[in-house]
Amino acid sequence: MQTHDPNQKSSQKAPNASAPTPQPVTGFQQLQSVIGNRAISRMIQNKPDHHPPHAPAANAIQRFDSPEHVDLGDSAAGPGAGFMIINAHRRNLPNHADAITTWPEAWQRLYNDGNAQQKRMLQQGLSYGEIIALSGDFYEDWNRLNNASLREVYTLLPLIRDGATTSQLEAATGGRYLALAARNETHFSHASSGHSNMETWRQMHIQALTAAVAGGGDTAYAMNAAADHFLTDAFSSGHMRVQRDQLMTSTSGNIQSKIQHDLDNQHGVDVSNPRGDTWTAYGDETFDLPATDPRHAMVQRNRVLGIEAVRLSRQDVTDAIAQGTRYTIPSTFAAEQIVPVPVDPSASRWGALDYAETAAEVAGNELPGIVTGAFTDDDAVREWAANTDAATIGRQPTSELIRMINVLMGGWISDDDVDAMEKICQGASAGGKMQAIRAEFEPRATEFSSIGQRTRFRVILRQYP
Repeated sequence: MQTHDPNQKSSQKAPNASAPTPQPVTGFQQLQSVIGNRAISRMIQNKPDHHPPHAPAANAIQRFDSPEHVDLGDSAAGPGAGFMIINAHRRNLPNHADAITTWPEAWQRLYNDGNAQQKRMLQQGLSYGEIIALSGDFYEDWNRLNNASLREVYTLLPLIRDGATTSQLEAATGGRYLALAARNETHFSHASSGHSNMETWRQMHIQALTAAVAGGGDTAYAMNAAADHFLTDAFSSGHMRVQRDQLMTSTSGNIQSKIQHDLDNQHGVDVSNPRGDTWTAYGDETFDLPATDPRHAMVQRNRVLGIEAVRLSRQDVTDAIAQGTRYTIPSTFAAEQIVPVPVDPSASRWGALDYAETAAEVAGNELPGIVTGAFTDDDAVREWAANTDAATIGRQPTSELIRMINVLMGGWISDDDVDAMEKICQGASAGGKMQAIRAEFEPRATEFSSIGQRTRFRVILRQYP
C-alpha cells in the first residue's frame, strides 16, 4: 500500500482541453466507487460510536517515519556508539579514512557539497539509527544495504534524518521506495506465518549474533541495526492490528489497510507487553507532538519503551562479541518482553465518523495510485538511471532492473524513457543479467507505438551481451 503525495508525478495523462469538465467527485465517493456502496456502509455500520477527535495526523506510508527510526536507534545506542563502515565504503571509497585531498575528484566534490552528516558518513560511516532507518524501507535486506551504492546512501542520508516527500525518496531510489512499500508485510505484526515484523527481527537478530560470535564486531552491530528496523516497527500502532497479509493482495484490501493504519496511528491502540507494562501506543509522525497534545505523554512512553527494546537487542550483540564462542544464543530475548501487543485486537479507539473522514482523505490523497497500481514513477526511474553508474546498476537484482524497465514502458513512452532503458541495459550487461532482460522484453518490443523506438529498443537488447 502506497502513499502518493502532491509532489509526485501523476500517472494519468492530462485531459483533452475540448473534453467536458467532469462534475466534482468527493474522495468518499471515489472510495465508494472502488469498494462499493454496500461495503462502505457495512464497514461504517460495524464501527462503534464516534470518539472525540484527536489532533489530525498527516497521511503517511504504512511505516514509522525515517526520522523516528533514526531517533530510536541513536538514542538506544548512545553518543559513544560510534559509526559503522559498510561494504559500500570499501568498494566506492576505499580510502575514505585518508585525507579528503587524496580522494577521487568526484568524491571530493560530494564531500564539499554535503552537510555535516553526509561528510561524517563518507569519512566515518553510518550511525546505528541511520542503518535502522535505511533497512527495510529503502533496502530489502542487510545484504542489499551493505552493498548499496555509496552515492545513493549519501543522497538518502539527509532525507531520512530530516524527513522528505515521497517524490524525493522515489527519485533517490529509482522508484524502489514505493515498490518495497507495496510488499511490506514484514513490517506488520499481523502477517502470514514467518513474515511478521517480530519474526523477521528474530531471524535477522540471530544472524547478527552468529556473526558476533564469529568475531564480526562492527559488522554484527550493523546487521543487528538492520534487524532492529522491524523491532521498532512493532512499536508503531498502525502496524499492530492491520491484517496486512490478507489485505495487501487487492485494491480494496490495500485501501482498507491504509485507512485502518492511519486511524490506529492517530487514535492509538491500547497495548500491554509480556513484562506487564500497559499503555496506549501511537504511530507515525507522533514523536514531535507538543506537550499540550493529549497524546504526548503516551507517545513519549511508547518511545521510551521502544528505545529500551533496541538497547536490549543491541546488548545481546555486545554480549556475544565479549563472550565469543562461549556465548549461547538464547531461545527467547529480553527485547521481546518489551514489545507491545494489543490488549484487544478487535477494539478500536476511533468511531464511525473518524472512519468516514479518514476514508475520504485516503480516497482523495491515495486513491489514484492505489487504483492504477502506479506505485512507481517513470520520472524517478529516469533520474536514478541518469545519476547512477553502470556498475552500480549492474549490481541491482535482476527483478529490480525488470521492474524499472516495466515502469518506463508503462503508458506513453518518450525518447528519454528509451535513453533510460539503454542505461539500465548497459548496467545489466555489466552485471551479467542481459539474458534475463532479453527473455523478458524481446517479445514485448511491439508495445512501442513508435517504429523508431521499437527498432532502437531491439537494437539495445541485442547490443549489450
